[in-house]
Amino acid sequence: IAKLEGQLTVRANEDHTIAQTVDELHDKLTRDRAIAQQTIHDMNATIAKLEGQLTVRANEAHATAQTVHDLHDKLAKERAIATQTIHDINATTAKLEGQL
Repeated sequence: IAKLEGQLTVRANEDHTIAQTVDELHDKLTRDRAIAQQTIHDMNATIAKLEGQLTVRANEAHATAQTVHDLHDKLAKERAIATQTIHDINATTAKLEGQL
């Protein structure tokens, strides 16, 4: 009986140690899960912020491209006017030279 009681005490001590280890692992898992959830939350917030910045940059780039396009059109019109003006001046100059 004493031998069995000793074995039972050993088993009880082992069971207690195992239960304590399980509790510690459970606590660690709970902490690690909370850290992981906070990290995911932080990363999602950062991603949302970066996506917002990217949208702003894309809108700015679009506006810049539109401005460049508008300036290109304006320059082409002004170039056409200047070319026509030069053509008219050359024609007038030729006419005047012919009259001299």
